[in-house]
Amino acid sequence: LLTGGTLQISSYDDAIHSNGDVAISGGTITAQSGDDGFHADGTAQISGGTVTVANSYEALEGANITLAGGTVRLTASDDGVNVNNSGGVLTISGGDIGVIAGGDGLDSNGTIQMTGGTVTVDGPTDNGTGALDCDGGFTISGGLLIASGSSGMAETPDANSAQASVQMTYSSTQTAGKTITLTDTDGNMVAEFTPSKIYSSVVISAPTLAVGETYTLSGGGAKIVEFKLSSTLTYLTESGVT
Repeated sequence: LLTGGTLQISSYDDAIHSNGDVAISGGTITAQSGDDGFHADGTAQISGGTVTVANSYEALEGANITLAGGTVRLTASDDGVNVNNSGGVLTISGGDIGVIAGGDGLDSNGTIQMTGGTVTVDGPTDNGTGALDCDGGFTISGGLLIASGSSGMAETPDANSAQASVQMTYSSTQTAGKTITLTDTDGNMVAEFTPSKIYSSVVISAPTLAVGETYTLSGGGAKIVEFKLSSTLTYLTESGVT
């Protein structure tokens, strides 16, 4: 249990490892690891503080993972967040979470449940992995989710979620540093994100998305597609709703 203070960790193996649970509710923690940034055989929970994994193989791994608060920045050559248990749950209810992953961004061998917070995923360029990877179902009922990455294995929140989502598949790879914006008919910003890597898919879910309303997706300041949100889960290409 970490409740405060300042920690700087550089390790060959896991930066923080527990055979039970890991809980962080405060403080400033910066880690570099040759393996996991944070590993819990039980539940890994972050509810406050500033947590940065500057580099790792997998940044945050546990049988269950709960993200409820704080400012979290995770960088991994493989999975950014990994629930490694088929009965496990990745629960996101709060916090400002940014993931840069060479493999899956958010990966759960169980389920994902998101009810709040802000999550951005700068996902993989390899089509064999995806910004989102969930074996048991991903329901979203609150919070802002923006996940960019490759399109070969792109996944989305479930269609029966309470909050609407959009998944855009581009016909060609988009350049890094091109800002993605989603606006409503009045020009109000629904979501905005600037990926640091190339991407061919983006998933956006936001509380203000409403079925039946019209939105515009742009890239680098240029309009790509205008569309009417057709259902709770809407798939897009440059030609419109698919």
